[in-house]
Amino acid sequence: MASGTEVIVVQLFDDSAAERAGLELGDQVLAIDDRELSAGGTACETMRWLIESRPERSAGELTVLRQGQRVTIDVTGR
Repeated sequence: MASGTEVIVVQLFDDSAAERAGLELGDQVLAIDDRELSAGGTACETMRWLIESRPERSAGELTVLRQGQRVTIDVTGR
């Protein structure tokens, strides 16, 4: 779900890339590879652009806000 400057995980599918990466319901995605989502446009548009501009199957990291704490999640390309 996106609301201007935030992207919050509201649903995860079994064995999805998001679940395998370690995202949890309620996580607020703050950054992808240290690039903040609020850097221009809406957070959802920025997130989509950051993901689509990555080389296919490349590793990276997500920064999320989980229960008030910043958490970094390593994402491996598959």
